[in-house]
Amino acid sequence: MKKTLLKLIFLQLFVLQSYSQNSPEEYNSIQKFIENTVQIPFMARVSDVQGAVRVRITVGIDSFPEKYEVTQSLRPDCDLEALRVVKLLNIKMLRETLEGKKRILIEVPFFNPEKVFYENGSVLDYYDKDQKSTNIDADIRYARRYSVDTLTGIIKNNAEYFEYKKKETVRAGFAFLKIDSTEKYSPNFLENQADSLRKFRYLAVTNAVFPNIYFDKFENGQIASKHIRNKTFSYYANGRIENENELFESDKEKKYTDIHWFANGQLAYVRNTTVLKPENSEQYMAVWDTLGKQIVKEGNGFDEYYEGNLKNLITHAGQMKNGVKEGKWTGKNSNGNLEYIESYENGKCLKGISYFGKDSLTYISPNENAEFKTGMSGFESHLMANLKYPSAAQRANISGQVYVQFVVCTDGTLCDYKVLRGVGFGCDEEAVRVIKLSSGKWEPAMQRGKPVRERFTIPINFKLRL
Repeated sequence: MKKTLLKLIFLQLFVLQSYSQNSPEEYNSIQKFIENTVQIPFMARVSDVQGAVRVRITVGIDSFPEKYEVTQSLRPDCDLEALRVVKLLNIKMLRETLEGKKRILIEVPFFNPEKVFYENGSVLDYYDKDQKSTNIDADIRYARRYSVDTLTGIIKNNAEYFEYKKKETVRAGFAFLKIDSTEKYSPNFLENQADSLRKFRYLAVTNAVFPNIYFDKFENGQIASKHIRNKTFSYYANGRIENENELFESDKEKKYTDIHWFANGQLAYVRNTTVLKPENSEQYMAVWDTLGKQIVKEGNGFDEYYEGNLKNLITHAGQMKNGVKEGKWTGKNSNGNLEYIESYENGKCLKGISYFGKDSLTYISPNENAEFKTGMSGFESHLMANLKYPSAAQRANISGQVYVQFVVCTDGTLCDYKVLRGVGFGCDEEAVRVIKLSSGKWEPAMQRGKPVRERFTIPINFKLRL
């Protein structure tokens, strides 16, 4: 039986903040799409579900699906998820698989990769003396606890860490929850342009070596990302898989394999990335266009891909050699006007020139994120040092989270402050005040040499000691 965590209540003032063994040609596109798109319901994971749902698809005379039937059930929530997934299959891929037939039986796997330990609304994760994940009772030295949404499994608050000693359980730290959001998620050119939704990022970060907790969610409730063991999955707002990232790690290097999909369910590319010291390498071994034609094979070919939506579509084009960018790369807008020219050698950007009407800028790094000048740990220290518990909230015994949204402007100052959710009694004003104190202490985000605005949402927790 797993050890029971001690209940600790205290005052909190904090910031919330490969290589594939198969070649790309060997991928079963439909099966890979299903495996990556399926999201095992959270309570099914708690039950450690193991099995599959079979769905029969019947197509009409126009070769479009007209009927979906569950022929092998697993459990109600998994059956519904299986139907959702098969209805998202790319029609072109489905027709090619049918080969003129009118019916096809699709198996949707639900094999929980790891059991979820769930107790009283919270997930419990266990670690050994080296802070590595373990489910062996005798090896457990640390535990992590965090509350979750039972429909999605997404973290709702900061995570607490505990250490088990011989005669007691002691608090070992926190993973501070940071929630960032964009004003709107912009659908790409293959998505429904009406799907302009806010996207929220949930990231619980600790200074220790425990794994971080990471989720993305769209405003419509659709999971935008999830992390399971050594794999990270990202999704489009329409529910289809966007990317599978798998990590292979050794003492000397890290290797990632990305399998990326277009928003219409068509396989886009397979990319291998090696993280070494002091340099990293990234290789695109196979790339497909939106119609399924392979344009880069074994890392070589002329690549052309699109970014943005129909109104702000950028076409990126250039040569791939041994899986990396080589020579001249260009970006053009939907009117055919040049947005940038970049020069690459063995995948490294040597120089870039971006064009803004009659003006131009030179740069080396195409994209840089906004950051507090002393890093996010410095930002957390800033909040911890300056945040005060309002006396009115203390007298009224008020606790809760205040969600403050703000923008890092192009000069490093902050603007557009907004309390998305407050608790009152002076806590909302105090949260905004302490955020404002950091104005001017940020480095702005940079996009191809030009400062750009970047939006953040910071939940700040007020909790009284009882």
